[in-house]
Amino acid sequence: MKYITLINIFSVPKATETKFIESWHKTAAQMKQQPGFIDTKLHKNLEKNGEYRYINVAHWESAEAFRTAQSNVEIFEKQLDIKAIPDLYSVEAEY
Repeated sequence: MKYITLINIFSVPKATETKFIESWHKTAAQMKQQPGFIDTKLHKNLEKNGEYRYINVAHWESAEAFRTAQSNVEIFEKQLDIKAIPDLYSVEAEY
């Protein structure tokens, strides 16, 4: 199966973590209803002082499906004072 991967890294101040996680769940619930969505997982950095506390990894059937979904849902994390760096990737090699 061919798909694209969204990797979105977040710099989230500790005081904002609870609101960030709540917002991520609300956004993810909307995204999973969109055509082309495959799955998503939110990862937390194990290093206490890591700059990027969270990484979201999601799979979509195509870049177009992701971009369409992004324009059709409210991204709740944008309401918070956090830094997000989203990019789309394709698989280059696999073992």
